[in-house]
Amino acid sequence: MAASLNDDALWESLAAVLIRCFLIGIVFLALWFLAFLLAGDWILSAHSRWFQITARDLHLMNYGGMLLMKACLFLFFLAPYISIRLMLAGRNGTA
Repeated sequence: MAASLNDDALWESLAAVLIRCFLIGIVFLALWFLAFLLAGDWILSAHSRWFQITARDLHLMNYGGMLLMKACLFLFFLAPYISIRLMLAGRNGTA
């Protein structure tokens, strides 16, 4: 029984880390969106000095990057968090 309690504590800790990573990622994603929304023209002028890039290309790269980040956040942090929570709920008989 003691090993089960230690295992549960380990899973609880892992779940806490995963949800914090997910929330930090969402905050970073929101900041990225706000920076792109508020300083989009400045970002375009800075990048167009270095690269031959149009506004359309920059928008596609940014929104594609945001999409990839959101997908990774859900796949690597939120889905495992939900799985761990469901497993722990099943062990405790509250499912």
